[in-house]
Formats: sequence, C-alpha cells, structure tokens
Amino acid sequence: MDPRPDQDPMLLRISDAERHQVAEHLRRAAGEGRLDLEELDERLEAT
Repeated sequence: MDPRPDQDPMLLRISDAERHQVAEHLRRAAGEGRLDLEELDERLEAT
C-alpha cells in the first residue's frame, strides 16, 4: 500500500508562493546570523 501524502513529508507538494516564503525566512535567518552561508545554500537547494 502506498503511503498517504499526509503521512510522508517527502510526498507533500507546496506551492511556489509557499516555497518563496520559506526561502525568504531562510534568508532572514542567515541575515540574523542563525544560519551560515553553507547551511543557507543547502536549505535553499532543498527548498
């Protein structure tokens, strides 16, 4: 039986707007020093 999307976060789909919001949040965190540039790049790539 295939897992349901609400049970497996890897199967979730997000909108472009949500993706842009996440990217902006990550950039703010980097600007505040909570993420270094390498981690920011990794997380933006995953987004």
